[in-house]
Amino acid sequence: MGCVGTVFGRTGVNVSDDDTQTPADGTLATLLGRARGPELAALLAGLDVEALSAHELVLVLQAQERLKAHVEAVQVDALAELCERPEYARCSCPVDVVHEH
Repeated sequence: MGCVGTVFGRTGVNVSDDDTQTPADGTLATLLGRARGPELAALLAGLDVEALSAHELVLVLQAQERLKAHVEAVQVDALAELCERPEYARCSCPVDVVHEH
């Protein structure tokens, strides 16, 4: 059992020898609802979507959208930090001019 399997094996996900994860009955909604950031990414990456019902696939798609929003928020934070840096704060080139940064 791999690292991801070890982590999620303790939270209600059945893990086979090949690290394919399938949710135990009734736990997928709970797992996807509680997981955040990297934990959610690992859970989603390990799911066997072919084994899921249509409703469970909808839950997976909702969780993927939440994960995408999380990643975009982290990216915006990094961009805001970059804009505060002196070398970028003084940049006055028009956006259509090629420059070194």
